[in-house]
Amino acid sequence: MKSRNALLFEAARVAVACAILLPSVALADLGISMTGAPNPARAGGSLTYRVAITNSGSGTALNAVVTDVLPAGLQFASCTVSQGSFANDAGTIFCNLGNLGPGGTAAVTIVTTPTAVGAVTNQASVSADNAAGGRVTVETAVLAANRAPEIALPGPHTVLLGASTGFVVSVTDPDHDPVVTLTNTFKPAGATFNGAQFAWTATRAAWNTTNWIEFVADDHQGEANSVVTNRVALVVPYDGDSDGMDDGWEWDHFQKLTNGPAGDVDDDGMSNGDEYTTGTQPTNRSSAFVVMSVVSTSGGGSHQVRVATEPGRKYTIYWQDSNPPRADAWAPFAVPANGVWVENRAVSTNYVFTDNEGAGTTGGPPASGRRFYRVKAERQ
Repeated sequence: MKSRNALLFEAARVAVACAILLPSVALADLGISMTGAPNPARAGGSLTYRVAITNSGSGTALNAVVTDVLPAGLQFASCTVSQGSFANDAGTIFCNLGNLGPGGTAAVTIVTTPTAVGAVTNQASVSADNAAGGRVTVETAVLAANRAPEIALPGPHTVLLGASTGFVVSVTDPDHDPVVTLTNTFKPAGATFNGAQFAWTATRAAWNTTNWIEFVADDHQGEANSVVTNRVALVVPYDGDSDGMDDGWEWDHFQKLTNGPAGDVDDDGMSNGDEYTTGTQPTNRSSAFVVMSVVSTSGGGSHQVRVATEPGRKYTIYWQDSNPPRADAWAPFAVPANGVWVENRAVSTNYVFTDNEGAGTTGGPPASGRRFYRVKAERQ
């Protein structure tokens, strides 16, 4: 008969043997985290939630599902998942991630649009067929919809050739955002902007041009209306002083716009306006529009009238036989083309009009034996 101690030993041995034979069970352990950005968000803007799922257990999580019931004040925009698929059921987002192995991770990104100002609390949860999972909550402040910055830019501006202009450009932000920048992104050559004051001088190269200047303001809120642009024109006119002489010509000859058309700077008997019309030099006494010569052939019948010409001018010859000449008696040649010359050559030169006393010019010799000519010059 076995002793009591021997029986106890055998029982313990059997118990130990039973413990060793039990199989180990691999368990899934799901964790969830979530962030919401930006915080604060803007009503009407975007609020993005990024959900991270981890399986820190030794077993595979079967049919893992992330559920997010969007609260009032959030409107669904889009969803992406790193694996599996998603469905939106009237604002409840189901993300079916499938199986998630040991150490595995999955990601869900849900983009929403806040529709109301205040605080919004969003909660997401994860579960699997063989794991309870967990839940996470994120609270985000929602501010009023972003209001665009406003650029105060005066203009448009008319700047006479040789003149300077300067003005203040400023930006205001109705939301009083902490950082608002103002940048001059486009301006004509020679212009300066120091962050507040714009300055420019219209040089000769800018004559008869429209020059745009552009400014960009940014409130750095990242919203669709955070960046605004404003621009204005600087117009350098063709004849800004309206004296009938283009400003470029005046600047080339006088370096200013104050010599009027009635003046005669070089005292050659031709006004500044006439020298502008004829293309002569208003500061050079020896440069004048004149009939250089009138030569008749021996025995008459042909008369050659030579005039000085300048590029880009049209010349028309007129004649009369009245002696002395009358202001109302000047007539063109019978065929106008015979008495018109357009100077297309690029340099100062001369041209000869020929009066052959024929039907295409003057129709015959002068009755008194004397004929008068004059030539009109026009700018083309």
